Amino acid sequence: MKKAISLNLKTWVLLSLTMFVGGTFTGCQEEVDQSNRFTFTGEVISTHLENNPEKYSHFVEILSKASIGVKSEGTLLKTLSTYGAYTCFAPINEAVEKFVQEQYEIYKTSIENNAKDPDKYPIIYTGIESPNVSDLTAEKCTEIARNHVIEDEFKTVDFSAGFSLPKTSMSYRTIQTNTAIVDQERKYYVGINNAEIIEADIATYNGTVHSLNEVLNPSSDNAAQILNQSDGISIFREALTQTGLDKLLAKFELEEGYDNTMQAKKFDGQTGQTPIYPETKNQGFTLLIEPNEVLMDPTKNASGKAITNWQELAAYAEEVYGSEPGYEEVYDHPNNALFKFISYHIIDRQLDFVKNGVGGWIMEGYDHNGFNSESNMDQNYNWSDYFETYLPYEEWWQEGTYTEEELEAFRNGDVDEGCMIKVTRPYTNAEFKNEVVINLCNTTPSDLMSYHTNIKVLSQTKAQALFPETLGNVALDPENAKIHFIDKILVYNEDEMTSNIINERMRWDPISCFPELTTNRVRWNFNTGLFTYIPAGGDDSVNERQFCKRLRARNNDTEIFYLRPYPTGEMQYTNYQGDELLIEGKYDAEYRLPHVPKGTYEIRIGFSLSTRRGVVQFYLDGVICGIPTDMRMDEANKNRIGWFADTDLTEDEISDEEKAMRNRGYMKAPASILVGNKTPMRDSSNAMRRIIATNIDIEPTKKGHWLRVKNVTEASVGAEEFNQDYLEIVPKSIYNNPANPEDRN
Repeated sequence: MKKAISLNLKTWVLLSLTMFVGGTFTGCQEEVDQSNRFTFTGEVISTHLENNPEKYSHFVEILSKASIGVKSEGTLLKTLSTYGAYTCFAPINEAVEKFVQEQYEIYKTSIENNAKDPDKYPIIYTGIESPNVSDLTAEKCTEIARNHVIEDEFKTVDFSAGFSLPKTSMSYRTIQTNTAIVDQERKYYVGINNAEIIEADIATYNGTVHSLNEVLNPSSDNAAQILNQSDGISIFREALTQTGLDKLLAKFELEEGYDNTMQAKKFDGQTGQTPIYPETKNQGFTLLIEPNEVLMDPTKNASGKAITNWQELAAYAEEVYGSEPGYEEVYDHPNNALFKFISYHIIDRQLDFVKNGVGGWIMEGYDHNGFNSESNMDQNYNWSDYFETYLPYEEWWQEGTYTEEELEAFRNGDVDEGCMIKVTRPYTNAEFKNEVVINLCNTTPSDLMSYHTNIKVLSQTKAQALFPETLGNVALDPENAKIHFIDKILVYNEDEMTSNIINERMRWDPISCFPELTTNRVRWNFNTGLFTYIPAGGDDSVNERQFCKRLRARNNDTEIFYLRPYPTGEMQYTNYQGDELLIEGKYDAEYRLPHVPKGTYEIRIGFSLSTRRGVVQFYLDGVICGIPTDMRMDEANKNRIGWFADTDLTEDEISDEEKAMRNRGYMKAPASILVGNKTPMRDSSNAMRRIIATNIDIEPTKKGHWLRVKNVTEASVGAEEFNQDYLEIVPKSIYNNPANPEDRN
């Protein structure tokens, strides 16, 4: 309500200005309900800042030197004078002066130390070589300014403790928010350094200003550099260096000179909608790190030994993994035990584990554009996602398996064959309430794995409280990674994984199958509209750039789009986690399925019927899978599928109907996904599951297993859509268990 009042007021003011050009508008402040916590200035953001030089003269100078973008002319100050909706976190003069002085001292001191001992003390280049604000370069001003501006409007009513705003800053960095009661007054904080908002919700014609007591300064260092700044993780860091994987964590840019201004293809399914092009193309990582205190605690590992240095960690890795013969001390080779240990701690994308985070691990805490995540995810289930790490499956551990080219690919981050890790928000488990858990066990783990399962991911605040020596004053916020602390030692055990951890239906939103879409904040980022065009290979000027290495077009008529959560007649898409993958045209495309351990599985997709859909033929590893699937919405098609309503049916009758659907290759949608007003998707006659293949023996291969989709609509005109809402890979022990039907309740 507060936000609506603010926007309505500004809309009325803008209309008045349109009618009385050149006139003076007065009395705005009297019209505002002061209980809404904001002050209306009657100015645009740039004018408000310029009219208060005693507070913002330094920040104005920074904005006036900051460029809008790589190929855009003009300054950010000029942008903040134009029509739009912006949020500007404006540091006061004292904050800017303090920041410049501190950054200069860091740079100056590092030069002095480097002169004494170059091997021990590298030069830390902060981009600030003078203590004077006026000496800041245009490049540094651009970096600072873009960290403080969001191209959408957010007030403190949108802030919550431990949440991130649903749009990134102009520098594509997430901004975390926090609140606290101090002396019976609510305080608001933003950024990794918890800068305090000392004057909140200053409303202008084109957005909101929040005055800060500190400069927001997300690190421009990479993960390898950040890890060197904290002594409390020295054991893990030294082991990382021995494996050579620290060089991998120095990587960031995937495509030098990436151009995000290229014209995206038209989205034909929604008239008038123009997709945007992905804004960045970078490589990212997530690190799960045991602090020294965890490794040094003998009660935290099965050996009962304190691990006090990297050599002792290597010895422990030998116990749980073992090196291939001849590789016991070749620490930078995938056949070495320490390499295996460290590589399982690196996930193939940047993942936030905070609620509402752009680039988050699962849709949680979102309430945007009419979409509410809690109305989409039934809280009576444990919600999990499954990611790939840099640890190769055992089939590739054998001596002689790796060529020199493949070893180099490992070091460059080009490897694409990692063991799975499971991340869970266990809503139904009281022991882990409000926690994020790695490798949550479905049953009691073995004696060894009781030390290595049900691992809690700690927030930085909680980690600092538990391990005060670990962080010091280091903000673990590298540009190319997310760093998280864990409270137990993490190892991979395939028997435990297949028996207790992923002995369940595994479900992926298809978007989570492609690391690039999370790392580059395509997913759930509301910065730039509803649709994003995903280049996927081909010969024409746009398609020739493949954005996701696991997703590719097989012809030039294939156009692939990502759709963000969006309200429709049913309040939102009838979709798992709100978003979806759409492919248009006379398409022929394929994507690599997530790696799963060796076993027998059933593969399914979820989709929704629509008049815009067509008929699709599925292939798995080049082999045709059954008859084509008709995704069009008409009663004849629903009858062919055999959808039925549960209403007034007995349990036996429901089971019989489900068996009949399965015989046709279909299943009803899950009850655990909710649509509209918390209605189970199972009750929607437009939502289906298609069984692509069953009783399939899957074995990890270096090339991976690929699912291909081809438009085989009769008399296709190229406007037909392929829709995929989710992917399921289900072990035989689950799909072949009629006594425990999936998602019935």
